[in-house]
Amino acid sequence: MAKFILPALAVTIGLLQVAVPNLSRTYTLVGGRRNNAHYLSPSYTSLLDPLCMLQHTDKFHGCESMQLVELSPTRTVIFTSCLTSYANRPRVLSQSREADAAEGKSRSGDKIFRWDLDTDEVVELELRGMPGGEGGGDRGFHGMDVNYGLEGGRMSLYVVNHRFNGTVVEKFMHDPATDVLEHVASIPTAEGGLKHPNDIYAIKHLDDINAFYITDENRYSTGLMRFIGDYTRRPWGSAHYYSTETRWKLVMTGLGGGNGITGDNKVGGRVYISPHLSGEIVVTDQDASQPGVLKELQRIPLNFMGDNPTLSSSGEDIIIAGYTDPRKMYGHVADRSAPAPGSIVGRISTKQLGSAFFGEKGGYTSTPVVDEMFVDIQGRWINASSTAILREKKIQPLDEEAEIEEDDEVARGASELGDLYITGLTTSGEYAFLLVLSSCP
Repeated sequence: MAKFILPALAVTIGLLQVAVPNLSRTYTLVGGRRNNAHYLSPSYTSLLDPLCMLQHTDKFHGCESMQLVELSPTRTVIFTSCLTSYANRPRVLSQSREADAAEGKSRSGDKIFRWDLDTDEVVELELRGMPGGEGGGDRGFHGMDVNYGLEGGRMSLYVVNHRFNGTVVEKFMHDPATDVLEHVASIPTAEGGLKHPNDIYAIKHLDDINAFYITDENRYSTGLMRFIGDYTRRPWGSAHYYSTETRWKLVMTGLGGGNGITGDNKVGGRVYISPHLSGEIVVTDQDASQPGVLKELQRIPLNFMGDNPTLSSSGEDIIIAGYTDPRKMYGHVADRSAPAPGSIVGRISTKQLGSAFFGEKGGYTSTPVVDEMFVDIQGRWINASSTAILREKKIQPLDEEAEIEEDDEVARGASELGDLYITGLTTSGEYAFLLVLSSCP
């Protein structure tokens, strides 16, 4: 008997060494260590009440993705994909799409809007040449990215579209002087072996060959294994690359849910991936000589499950939106009267990534600070935030002649405030809208 005790004890200890850290990390990601009392207190909510404003509630319903583009010094726009009917929201879930297809259900298709921030004009863009017809319901938009500054001032939009018969990447061309998106390509993701595509990052200098990176949430789209993968936070997500030259390439595995992705639009630049189940940002470098090759640089832990990362308008910060209690997400998507998953937005300085903190010496990395700049525990202002964009504004010194302390960045005009734009997938009311937090602290 004794000869079995020691091996059994060793196995038990080994299992505990794996299980305890995983359970501890899960407890953090579902908000177990967050000071909810502080974020629910009048001292916190009274600060945000005068700053938080819902915008264009007649159009921005349950928006999933958005991209900010500075077309000129006097014209900045946001492109965003939104619902026409909340019945289309569950289609971001694989099992809901399969059920709809089996039952032959037709949904009111999603829309893409362009919001001119300087004039406050919102235009629904015509989807000219879109398969299924302009008014067709075969549109369930998920991730989206924009390549701007192309030849002739044109731009391209890449959109992950969950059609009933399978997910594709739709490519559109756009002249910002018009209100038309011209459909030019549909790229089936099943050819690359993707099960549940989510977000997309388009490569600007390779736009002529339709190059992009795309995330895949899980190697299982539905069923028991998908359930196990989600609720035990298995690293079954992946990232893929596509171009008309290379076709599909698997570029990264081992992601705890392949969710959001973005990059700095530089040749050989950085690509940032958000595996939501592991609650982190994966920082990678592209190989400029080999398109579709990513080298992992570091992983930045978050205290929440993040969705889609973006870069601030200056490119100096990663902005990541997510949920304060993701355990409530599926239930709330199915029934908006159910408890809300809340919203949270974090900010990470790109100056702290890689070896930058050490002056690019020795290849050392540090763990950057994650500033939780907006927290909404109950979805009071916006619920289930999927994307956030920070548009910075420089503060000018009030008196350039005044004495300024050497480290007084605010007085020197080096500090930045701005407008924080946040999408919301759901609310407890009729719809979720796009929220703007002005002059965010």
